[in-house]
Amino acid sequence: MSRASLSAVVTTYNNAATLDACLASLAFADEILVVVQSYDPAHVAEQLRGYGGTVLRTTLSQWQADKLQAV
Repeated sequence: MSRASLSAVVTTYNNAATLDACLASLAFADEILVVVQSYDPAHVAEQLRGYGGTVLRTTLSQWQADKLQAV
């Protein structure tokens, strides 16, 4: 029997200092999606690349809707 895939969704705003530990703890996930504010530093996307994840950039006015869509 095959195993079901697991996706992890992380929402962040200006948390580059803790993002590596968060992403490392999700190494077991088949997919990682990080929802970030559009004006978050570009290095957040760079951090995610090392974990093979996907970045969804959003504006403050769409923050809640984009978090729900990601889930």
